[in-house]
Amino acid sequence: HNTDRKFLGELANTILNQTYKNFEWVIVDNGSTDKKTLELLNILSIQKNIKIITSKSNLGIIGGTRLGFQNAKGDYVLPVDHDDLIAYDALQVMSHFIVNNNFPPILYSDEDKTNPETRLGAPFFKPDFDPVMFFNNCYIAHLCAINRKIGVELDIYSDIKAEGCHDWDTLYRFIKNGSIPFHVPEILYSWRIHPASTASGVVGVKPYTVTSQYYV
Repeated sequence: HNTDRKFLGELANTILNQTYKNFEWVIVDNGSTDKKTLELLNILSIQKNIKIITSKSNLGIIGGTRLGFQNAKGDYVLPVDHDDLIAYDALQVMSHFIVNNNFPPILYSDEDKTNPETRLGAPFFKPDFDPVMFFNNCYIAHLCAINRKIGVELDIYSDIKAEGCHDWDTLYRFIKNGSIPFHVPEILYSWRIHPASTASGVVGVKPYTVTSQYYV
């Protein structure tokens, strides 16, 4: 929704230049009104592997993500926030681990926090799945590959009370269903640090996330 054109453009660069080409990028225009955002979406719409779904109003995080999920067709869905970045080989690495590990229901990679303007990087090398750690920190959220068919069965992105931590809610649904998240030990996702993102560590940016976390 009204994403900074620079942020969306940089994300698009990392997705459209993936070393693995067999993918579809589903973009949800969640009721955007910003002229520059809409201009870039119009440019992206001509790409053959991009599908843009437009909502007339802002459906929020849960509603917008669910709309995108419902329009995805691949075996796996990899949610990406509109202001972040992924590694150029993210899809190739994920597909390799999926195929060579008997198609796990859910996979997650290592990540970092980044500010491209200052070249600041903060790598997060994660452990294999630890249910106690996960209870305290949704550390497996970026980058995830989610089996779409199972996600449909578990009705993910459906609980509006999880608006501020839809990823935590989604992953708990898989875990409660008996899935053990599979760790891909590669940094494939960069969480961008900027004033409007919780990557900055400032909870007050999105205070509703705390309420959502307690709920989940």
